Amino acid sequence: KVHRMWPSSARYLYCCFLANPQNADIGAMLDDDPMQSPFALALSGAKHLLVLPNQSVSIYTRLWCVFEAHEALKHDLKIILPWRPRAK
Repeated sequence: KVHRMWPSSARYLYCCFLANPQNADIGAMLDDDPMQSPFALALSGAKHLLVLPNQSVSIYTRLWCVFEAHEALKHDLKIILPWRPRAK
């Protein structure tokens, strides 16, 4: 999925699910201000947001994912959503 969706002009990747603890209390990391979180700081310098949902949980039911999408829209980033290749 990532290879198929990767923008040809992109050179670097910040992978939120590898950088932020997914099942832990991240309150200390956020320091009461999500805008100072590692993700928000990385996103402020990004050009794209690559959305990679899974089949188990909708990303739109997770508050952090909604925050990421909001920030991407606010920064006028190109948001890349998954797609399936057409059958030949």
